[in-house]
Amino acid sequence: MTERERTNTYTIATTRRVETPDTHNPLDALFFDGHERKPVQPHAPPDAAFAHWLSIEQIRKMQRMRRSTVIKAMEAGDLPFERRGRIRYARLSDVLLWEERRLTQPQTPSRRTVDPDLADLAG
Repeated sequence: MTERERTNTYTIATTRRVETPDTHNPLDALFFDGHERKPVQPHAPPDAAFAHWLSIEQIRKMQRMRRSTVIKAMEAGDLPFERRGRIRYARLSDVLLWEERRLTQPQTPSRRTVDPDLADLAG
């Protein structure tokens, strides 16, 4: 490559500009899933042919929790499920109801005692 070709390449590379609007907020960036190349919507039900039945993996991703937590909820009876072979499935409506019950559950007061020296720091 000659000096002139290198200069032209450099000039072309440096003259390209990306126009950004003045109201751009860097926190408004879209997050993309590595597999599907579309924006990820947190806590959104998955887009699938049979989206009304969810596997444990889909529930785990949707609720952002561990697989063992979902299985414990199923075994405890908090989350109704159906087993087809080795795979467990739950209805989307049951998962959303379970999430609502979980998040609106009243907080139980702690039974722990506060050390007398730190009592003034406790609320």
